[in-house]
Amino acid sequence: SSELPTENSTIVQHFLTALAVCNTSFMVHEHQELMHRIDYQPKYEGDNADDLVLCQTASSFGVRMISRSAQNILVRYINSTNTEKEDVEYEILCLLPFDSTRKRMSIIVRRNDQIFLFIKGAETSIWPHLSSFNDVNMKATIEQNSLSFAEQGYRSLLVAYRQLTLTEFNSWFQQYEQAANSLANRDDAISDAATAIEVELMLAGLTAVEDKLQDGVPKAIATLRCAGIKIWLLTGDKQATALSTAQAASLVNIPQMSTSGNSSLSKNNSPAANSWNFGASAQAQLNQYTHMIYYSSQLIEMDQLLRTRGGTVCDELRTGETISRMSEVIAAQNLPVSLVVTGEDLGVILRYKPKEFMNAACQCQSVLFCRVSAKQKRELVSVAKSVFKYRILAIGDGANDVGMIRESHCGIAVYGREGSQAVAAGDFAVDRFECLTRLLLVHGAWCFTRTCELILYTFMHNCAYVFVIFYHQLFNGFSGAVSLHSLC
Repeated sequence: SSELPTENSTIVQHFLTALAVCNTSFMVHEHQELMHRIDYQPKYEGDNADDLVLCQTASSFGVRMISRSAQNILVRYINSTNTEKEDVEYEILCLLPFDSTRKRMSIIVRRNDQIFLFIKGAETSIWPHLSSFNDVNMKATIEQNSLSFAEQGYRSLLVAYRQLTLTEFNSWFQQYEQAANSLANRDDAISDAATAIEVELMLAGLTAVEDKLQDGVPKAIATLRCAGIKIWLLTGDKQATALSTAQAASLVNIPQMSTSGNSSLSKNNSPAANSWNFGASAQAQLNQYTHMIYYSSQLIEMDQLLRTRGGTVCDELRTGETISRMSEVIAAQNLPVSLVVTGEDLGVILRYKPKEFMNAACQCQSVLFCRVSAKQKRELVSVAKSVFKYRILAIGDGANDVGMIRESHCGIAVYGREGSQAVAAGDFAVDRFECLTRLLLVHGAWCFTRTCELILYTFMHNCAYVFVIFYHQLFNGFSGAVSLHSLC
């Protein structure tokens, strides 16, 4: 539908304006002489596919970005009947780009005498910064829809805004300029400055973008598994979205899965599940920080692992106890097991017990890491290289995957719509994920065979050449006479 509700029109306008201006897209004007027409539609281009979709969505609802420069953005507001338009120019005061640590991006613009901050990002990164004046019913509705979108495999983004006074902006901008000009820890200083202004936010809405799997992904994964390859999924998506994607790709099999927050609504009462019961053990208080949830007999979720950071020693002990018990539970299962770990939990694991966790996770059929940053992806690959004797392959298509692609033994990039950073960093590049099977199982096998034959040939060639010279010296009294012509 191309119609929006008329109630809360101010919130709707802020929501669509945020979609139109809070991005890094640019326009290609094929017929610039027609820009004055009400039906003029520029072509949006950029490195982020989600930004392009959201820009186009805002345009279809009558909030259309017409032109953009480093200083200004021209937005055209069109009424529902497509008969009237109003061109509004926004002055860009500051752009705070997306980074994998903050998991959000924001832009500060000025319209006449009003200054607005528009922001979009992951729910977990924006929700703690919301104002207490937000409508309770709206928050509940967004939470419910966010969960529903995630279970369907959609990537969701929370959109919010804040109106600033000139005094507030000037005071903050001085802090931001100091951070931008600092020589030591510049990135951290900019991130802290951005966080300082991204507070007291008002909810504008929630977006959901469908990200369909390429054709042939489940078949490719099944083929690679038959070849004895372990497959782990590292994603920045939320837990429910990661599970939905993994199920669609046949990484896990969840016949009836239902989640609510961090809890499961369909648990298994298998002996292995019951063995994860700290209430009957000496480690009863550990249950406050760690428990294991079964979505089915084939899926274990490590949920709320070490949520309370009591101290370094306690964290290390709890992490060790958790991983030890996790290994016991996995070993008790008769069916293949998959493990789900969040980025917050992964940070604690990699800090204290990386080797033990890797050995336990290797017993699982597949492992899903959700809400992980680009840095965590690279660190996980680095730890896997140091723990396992196997070769580690990393495949990705976005800028967040560059670190792990470079860190792995073999980095493969998939051509995508999110720029060429991954392609430039990879050892190989493929057009589709399903091409990975032929690359590994055909060309990889041929390359291995040819390399082995070349090594054997080199040894044989050197042995033949050296021993001919050696035996020749035995018969000529070690005179140093040349036994073979130099051309040989």
